[in-house]
Amino acid sequence: AWRRLQLFAGALHAAARSGSRHILRDLAPIWARRIARRGRRRVARLAGSLGIIGLWRTFRIRSALRAGTFYSFLFRRAQRQSKLIARFAKPLADPAWRLATSDLAGNYFLLSARADARGLRRLSRLMLGIARRVHLAILGIELSSGHTQRAMQLSRTLNLMFRKIVRSRERPSCNLYFEAMFRTMHFKRIVREVPELETINDHHLNHQIGVAHLYALNAETAIAFLRRAIEIHDGSYIDYRMLGRAYLLKSDFDRAKAAFKRSVQLQPKTVMAHQNYSGRYDVSAYVPKKFELRQAGELLIYDNLGQFAEDLFLQGRFHESFRHYQLMLDYQRQIAIRRQVPRYLIDRLAAAHNDFDPELPLRLLPYEWVIQFGHIGLLDIYMKMAKLGMYPKANYVLLAPASKVANDAYLRYWERYYTIVRDPELVDELFPYQRIVGDNFMAYPSDTGEAEPWTRAGARAQVQWATEKRAPLLALSPEDHVLGLQKLPELGVPEDAWYVGLHVREGGFYVEASSGMSTHRNASIDDYAGAIREITDRGGWVIRLGDSSMRPMAPMEHVVDYAVSKHKSPEMDIFLLATSRFVIGTTSGLTTACLSFGRPMLLVNCISNDWQLWTDKTDFILKRLRDKRSGRYLSLSETYRQPVQGYLINNVVTNRQGYVIEPNSAFEIAEATKYKLDCLDGSVSKPERSHPALAAYCSQMTENPYMFGAADPVLSFLEQHVSLLGGAIALRSAA
Repeated sequence: AWRRLQLFAGALHAAARSGSRHILRDLAPIWARRIARRGRRRVARLAGSLGIIGLWRTFRIRSALRAGTFYSFLFRRAQRQSKLIARFAKPLADPAWRLATSDLAGNYFLLSARADARGLRRLSRLMLGIARRVHLAILGIELSSGHTQRAMQLSRTLNLMFRKIVRSRERPSCNLYFEAMFRTMHFKRIVREVPELETINDHHLNHQIGVAHLYALNAETAIAFLRRAIEIHDGSYIDYRMLGRAYLLKSDFDRAKAAFKRSVQLQPKTVMAHQNYSGRYDVSAYVPKKFELRQAGELLIYDNLGQFAEDLFLQGRFHESFRHYQLMLDYQRQIAIRRQVPRYLIDRLAAAHNDFDPELPLRLLPYEWVIQFGHIGLLDIYMKMAKLGMYPKANYVLLAPASKVANDAYLRYWERYYTIVRDPELVDELFPYQRIVGDNFMAYPSDTGEAEPWTRAGARAQVQWATEKRAPLLALSPEDHVLGLQKLPELGVPEDAWYVGLHVREGGFYVEASSGMSTHRNASIDDYAGAIREITDRGGWVIRLGDSSMRPMAPMEHVVDYAVSKHKSPEMDIFLLATSRFVIGTTSGLTTACLSFGRPMLLVNCISNDWQLWTDKTDFILKRLRDKRSGRYLSLSETYRQPVQGYLINNVVTNRQGYVIEPNSAFEIAEATKYKLDCLDGSVSKPERSHPALAAYCSQMTENPYMFGAADPVLSFLEQHVSLLGGAIALRSAA
């Protein structure tokens, strides 16, 4: 390009000297076009690598410069480059938050107010303009780095300080305000902000407001805003996807099919089947099947009913969620009548797997059942449900491509119960048919019009399994037992020593922000020092379980920080779970996996909206729920009853509803550990359910008896916190 520019300059110089306008007229357009074309290609490649190619095209395409499209393009590009943006935003999040909450910020606004009071209005407006831009920058940083609670506070402050700007829908302030509400699932606030149809010439805002009304179950208003978004920008598949869901709310299946079909025409890969967000589907790499593209509208009704139900579930809206799950399951039964898994796939399964019986029906478990360690543990509950007659006798086919399996050593233990398909080609062929014969771990079918939560059905199965005194489904293999015994000395643990597994959820595995949605399930390892001493003082060892993202422990005698050691391996994980004297854990995936080997467990810092699948060898203590308005602690019957139980899905929803989740103290954890050790040593007998505290506990859980499976609460914890049992009066009446 530089050489051509030199030649072009030389030609212009020659033309000027000769005075020939003809040469100038002929050469200039040719060379200019060539240089511009090559320059644009280079700039486009650079811009694309920086994630701003959409902005580059905005300036090139006149039609894209319609009102509001500029900011919509920016938001769409930012969303597509969210990982890259988050990478740069995370180091800035804490300093930015300190600036926003510092005295400096408050003093700055005082100075602005003083300037206005003294008649320096231009200076005051300038200062406020600077403050607004800094505030927007900090809000963008906190949103990008996943600090949802901070983003919520900043957006509320933005609305209070610059209400006129937000109300006038001035960009970009309005965009960021609604983006914060949208990302934190504060859809009710968006609906209150825009309760009725309003003319907004911005694609992104129309989309967000339409989706908010969709989740508020205002179908007509949602349709109006989504149609307006499509009018402004017709190329967004997600607008059509959400429009289809709005039509599903009205039971208008024909229009829903048309909207879903159009969404797939815009983005064919998005026809990929969906069961659960935990599947982490790689839509960009999916190769759609021809029959999926032909029948996209019909097939996506199943996917979107389930996805909409899951979204409601994540918002803590229990009954609405499971009503839609029942619609999904009903629709699955309907399409299973019309469509079946092709015979050639049945034959391929029979040829590849000796345990597959082609005469039996097929039940398909997609790969979200293997993508996390705890999800593999759910296979234990599914098989118990099947053996108890809660699922029909069938070939239970589990899709397990190597790239999706969290722990293959653990998965191999399930080969005696499931037909495990690892062949990527066969997995890809079977994947779409989960819509017809797939089973999920969210909803269990019911005839009441509202599906039963799968975990509650699983907890019922676990209680029945314990009542019938059936044995655990898994036992450690001799090969893994020998391997584990060889590895113990490398950890510094004597072969004849007894040890306790310890798992404390920290959130590093999922890269959770400090104010993220699942932080209420985390705890501090420092609070377990007393419990560790209870074990080591009795001659035992403590082996910390988990993953390498965890904060290393301070050195302690007879304590092994296995989670961050070089000796960690999938096989050793299984060995330690299956051979620990007991495991101290919490409501996390690792303890779910521990269930299948039938080991005793002590679970502390427990909190969840899901029913727990715990065995009768499990004891537990809970995080307590405090009402921020009254300061009162909720009883068990208040906490584990809808709608409050549904709010426990995540930290953001719980806080929004006015509740604070308080972790167990170091004393409570140590006392529970002492109790568990005494029970295992035989020095203390587990109390009968007729004990006053346990009788009061049973009374509190009358309406929700399967919440904690077959497990029992630690007696001293109940006696210490009588508010959980409805107060001292309830305890005396039970006595």
